[in-house]
Order: sequence, then C-alpha cells, then structure tokens
Amino acid sequence: MPSRWAQRLVDLNVTRLTQKDLAGADYVFVSAMIVQRDSARSMLARCKPAGVKVVAGGPLLRALELD
Repeated sequence: MPSRWAQRLVDLNVTRLTQKDLAGADYVFVSAMIVQRDSARSMLARCKPAGVKVVAGGPLLRALELD
C-alpha cells in the first residue's frame, strides 16, 4: 500500500474491534484460519452495516472456495 495511506492494525487475537475502529476505516482486510470462522463471520457482519468494504483471504476463504 502507498506510504501516504494511513494504516491501522487491529489484531482480533489480542483485542476487540470497536465501532470507532470501523467508523474510521475505508477498508477492512481480513485473513483467517478455519478455527477463526465464527470470529471472522461476526466481524464481517459488523462491517456491512458500517458501510466498510472488506478485502478477505487466507485459509478460511480458500477452504470455503473448495466446498
């Protein structure tokens, strides 16, 4: 990403995602493993009503693609 873009990392393994985090985001990038399915689903469900675009990848999405 260009260095002029402001970036913020929220690691959901060690902290909670707040509405303030979502309010300040243009995009949410997510990568998750299968064991993180419920957490990822919950986070994605919060992004849609907040109007935040999501870029998703990782083993979880790859596994879903194979189903």
